[in-house]
Amino acid sequence: MFEQVIGYVREIRCYPVKSMQGVTLHPDGASLVSWSGLHGDRVWVVVDQQGVVITAKQRAGQPLLRCRTEIHEGECWVRLPDDRCYPAGSLAASQALSALLGFAVRFVRTTDPAESARFTNAGFPLRPGVGYDSSPLHVQTMASIQALARLRGVPRAQVTARFRPNLVIQTDPAAEGFIEQEWIKDQETTVIKLGPETEIVVRKATIRCALPTRPQLGIAEDPEFLRILHKQCGNVFGIYAFVQRPGAVRLKDRVRLTTD
Repeated sequence: MFEQVIGYVREIRCYPVKSMQGVTLHPDGASLVSWSGLHGDRVWVVVDQQGVVITAKQRAGQPLLRCRTEIHEGECWVRLPDDRCYPAGSLAASQALSALLGFAVRFVRTTDPAESARFTNAGFPLRPGVGYDSSPLHVQTMASIQALARLRGVPRAQVTARFRPNLVIQTDPAAEGFIEQEWIKDQETTVIKLGPETEIVVRKATIRCALPTRPQLGIAEDPEFLRILHKQCGNVFGIYAFVQRPGAVRLKDRVRLTTD
């Protein structure tokens, strides 16, 4: 077994409504990580009248990227592009979002088994408590974020906004390039230890679709990102991970990498 300290937790982000803009979590406290990922992440989805989950991967769902989520007194609110703000799940929120999209939709809690079992996500039944598509956590390093920002000539904040990580790890400033791709081993298991208690297992590289290139809140469409990634690292950016040991994670928590 080999273990090394690779940096610390720089940002913790969750996306309370699938495909909408996320929120930065707990600058002074702890965020809980369970088997299904960060507490509060993708606990709401938007579904149409046929019971299909609508996401920004579908052209009809692209306006979702221009909607923000906010947390007020522990509850998720949705702020539309025209600045109207409603509690997620309310009739008013569903009606306003339906008008924005041009067809009838409503909000569904993924944490409600009776509700979620009735709907489909990407052609598969929506599993209770699971709003993600592939893995519960998406991890990126500042080394890769800086590399892509430099190659495209944009601020680092635009890269994180487009590529939607849950955890951003501050690595050694001397580290350059898409270094998390080196953590993916064919014959070894790579474990990322976050602080004193939480452990996640690297699953695979995050293969990028066209979603990050699409227009978002304050960001124009830009297909050049995918061309850069295809040339530099085979169209992957960031890694997906499963939770091996649930626990709390905090900003500035030391991050250790273990291979076995």
